[in-house]
Amino acid sequence: MSANSQPTHKNVVIDLSASPHAKLRSVPVSAVSLEGGYWGDRFRTNAETTIPYEFEMIEEDLFDKFRLAADPAHQPDEPPSPHYRAREANIFRWLEAASFALSHDPDPGLEDLIDRALDIIEPVQDDDGYLHANMAPISLRHLRWSHEDMNELYAAGHLIQGAIAHRRTTGDDRFIKIAVRVADHIHTIFGAGDKEWRPSHPVIEMALVELYRETHDRKYLDLACYFIDHVGTSGMEEIAGHSVVVTFLLCGVIDAYAETGNPAYLETSEKLLRNMVEEKMYVTGALGGRRNGEAMGQPFELPHEHAYAETCAAIGSAMWNWRLLHVDPDARYSDLMELHFYNSVMCGVSLDGKKFFYDNPQSSCGHGYFDPWRVGEMQRGRDYESYRNWIGAPTRQDWFYVDRPEPKHMYRVACCPPNLARTLAELPAYYYSTSEAGVWVHMYNNSTLDWQLEDGTPVAIVQRTEYPWDGRIEIEVKPEQAVEFSVFVRIPGWCRSATATAAGEALAATPGEYLEIRRTWQTGDKIVVDLPMPVELLVANPMATETRDSVTVKRGPIVYCFEAIDNPEIDVREASLVLPEEGLPEFEEEYRDDLLGGVVVLKARGAVPDGEWGELYRTLDTSGSGHREITLTGIPYLAWDNRGANAMTIWLQRLAESALV
Repeated sequence: MSANSQPTHKNVVIDLSASPHAKLRSVPVSAVSLEGGYWGDRFRTNAETTIPYEFEMIEEDLFDKFRLAADPAHQPDEPPSPHYRAREANIFRWLEAASFALSHDPDPGLEDLIDRALDIIEPVQDDDGYLHANMAPISLRHLRWSHEDMNELYAAGHLIQGAIAHRRTTGDDRFIKIAVRVADHIHTIFGAGDKEWRPSHPVIEMALVELYRETHDRKYLDLACYFIDHVGTSGMEEIAGHSVVVTFLLCGVIDAYAETGNPAYLETSEKLLRNMVEEKMYVTGALGGRRNGEAMGQPFELPHEHAYAETCAAIGSAMWNWRLLHVDPDARYSDLMELHFYNSVMCGVSLDGKKFFYDNPQSSCGHGYFDPWRVGEMQRGRDYESYRNWIGAPTRQDWFYVDRPEPKHMYRVACCPPNLARTLAELPAYYYSTSEAGVWVHMYNNSTLDWQLEDGTPVAIVQRTEYPWDGRIEIEVKPEQAVEFSVFVRIPGWCRSATATAAGEALAATPGEYLEIRRTWQTGDKIVVDLPMPVELLVANPMATETRDSVTVKRGPIVYCFEAIDNPEIDVREASLVLPEEGLPEFEEEYRDDLLGGVVVLKARGAVPDGEWGELYRTLDTSGSGHREITLTGIPYLAWDNRGANAMTIWLQRLAESALV
């Protein structure tokens, strides 16, 4: 199929319809409607607010750069500095988000923004297919493909993904024609397999696999495998390096496995996933303990206040586990996917959809760090406190570094905002899959799947629930006609016990597994699942030094934190949770629809040191001043920092009830 062929009009994110080693098939974004509830509200905010807002930021940041790149009179002597090389991928990520955002309702305004973006991209492409704004001028042509850090493949990968999303949603070939020419040019450079090259930031791998699925041209799959193998993927013994780089690479590895069945790809992925979960992942699912290199770090290197924990890394792992789920339908992958989405992806964007975290602290003192020897970064006219906050960024930012001589925004590459936007635009596709046996339900929210079984029989699945605040889920099955098939319902691993019925018949449900319900379904048949959500306390491996003698509070899939605004007159970072002599502490639970978009708030007995500590260190036998009892109030971590910068902690020290004065 060429770039001019008719599209399938099935706007799947990953097209597994002909993948020989996939056991599940993904559903189109347009086949799933999220109807209110937590995710429905976030999905709507993303479409109505975040995506248009990001266009404004990207237009300011990049449009002049693309216009200049297309100007034959622009002939610089030197390439841009490394700080400027990765940014053009933002416009391609945004195009992917905007394209999938068109899945449910026509939006002429958004379609116009897409056309405006394509209008400034198209003229930059050379006759040979090369397209990279940084290296577009003829005077820099000799430097093309000279060094991995130019990020040419990184930008090209996001361009290809955006073009596929655009074609699958709109049926328009304009963008995909650009992408095919880019991919063909890359193939002329690397297709012979004799060029020593490691993509500086993987994304080209999964993009090329998806282009193979879209065009059925085998050379794209072969080239993706070349890049995967050239990094030495199969020899990796631990998950290491840049957190986003390695998770994006592993997405491409599983995409390639779904097509080739290369066992080394799946074995390596499984090995690295185990290593990540057992030694290198925060309790929130965040990834990257080492700021230096934005890296996974050493085993158990998981600092709190200075966590790297980039939003994009959590997105990368969610995408990776989603892909694993489709080649190996195991609920542990969807459990991880859910952990990421609630606790390490959604904290990256504010409730109003206009502010973003790049890195996500796991605790915060509430203000930034001031270094008087970095006066070169101080913005003219800023006072001490505003500069300190600007450097430390303990709060979400309205954007990140832009290509201007004097930065208008906090220095960070603005990759996370469009990555969040595209992930949320694609989110409906994560809820369900199909297989020869039937329909799989991975995630919970008020939603409707309007799709078909693999034999073509139309079927709808309707969910009604208050999840994640309540564990009762009603699933109505509505086939066009009475038909036998299975519905596979995920029973989360966090759940200690669960009950389920189908058409009134009680079923045995095992946490951490998919419950297969096979019967002849008729319209109106209902599945009811109840997932009890008692508050639980989590402890960490003692090798994770910052969490020793501490606990984290979790309810259902939601990790909680304790923010200063809810706990006034104390420093939450020195707070302890009071533990009774026997059993677990009691928590008061209250759903507040007037707070943070609607959340369950938790209250429990706590304590803080009574009086000043004094010197930083003292001998163990020095008599302390004891503790005084307080009431601790916790909110979901995903919602913190929506009421201004303030101190926060996820972990609380443990204090025996007998230690209270």
